[in-house]
Amino acid sequence: MGTSSGAIPALDRLSTLLPLETPSLASVRAAIGVLDPCSLSELEQARLLRRVDTKFVLSVDDLAVVLGELADRYQVLVVDGEVLHRYENQYFDTFDRANFDAHHNDDVGRVKYRYRRYSGTGEVFFETKHKTNTGRMEKERVLVSNFARSLCPEANELVCRLGAHRPEALAPTLYGSFLRMAIVARDRSERATIDVGLEFAMGDRRASTRRLVVAEVKQPRFDARSPLVDAITAAGGRRSRFTKYCVGLLAVDGQRKHNAFKPLLRLIDAIEAV
Repeated sequence: MGTSSGAIPALDRLSTLLPLETPSLASVRAAIGVLDPCSLSELEQARLLRRVDTKFVLSVDDLAVVLGELADRYQVLVVDGEVLHRYENQYFDTFDRANFDAHHNDDVGRVKYRYRRYSGTGEVFFETKHKTNTGRMEKERVLVSNFARSLCPEANELVCRLGAHRPEALAPTLYGSFLRMAIVARDRSERATIDVGLEFAMGDRRASTRRLVVAEVKQPRFDARSPLVDAITAAGGRRSRFTKYCVGLLAVDGQRKHNAFKPLLRLIDAIEAV
């Protein structure tokens, strides 16, 4: 199935919103079983708020291979007996989509604003992410009361503190949700989030993925020789500038500039085509 009207051709294989459980997600759940569990307190021993994040794009089949390779060196977060946890995002951008354009152009100092709701706990945070000129990702967040399409006072304060935009210059844009698992090295030297089942909506336009996996490796500094990075690349994962905000916006609004994302969009199309 194609996306709703306006999506760009390279994302035509993204479907309309899918049920929570699909054959692809069932295979992910089966693959996770090779890893021993860890608790949230154990995961946070490798919290790494100041870090280098490196993203990879792969398929659900590649993911099964990766997890098999990591069985003796990594653990998976388990909360209330569940390893896949739903996250929801409401993004904010300027009216002319300056933050989207900054990501497209790979600008130093680019920022991202969003509410994030953790469906397992119901907690909602407003978050800012800032990529410094050294390549590090700096993240700040504040606990808020509501998941909303307007900025609350706590969000306004955080936006002002970052200083990249005035709160009144920001408007709600894309809604997104996904299922996430988190894995961590037994020595706590690195961790990663692994996301599947991505869903996007803006107004009445919506799209989702079936087979795409987005892995984000979090390290104090990038180490291409780590067991996790090595397993991902050996299984066919591609290092990528993937951002849910940019891919989701393009999936539901094909009028944006996207030349720099064309290789990524072709890769997504190939993964979803199987």
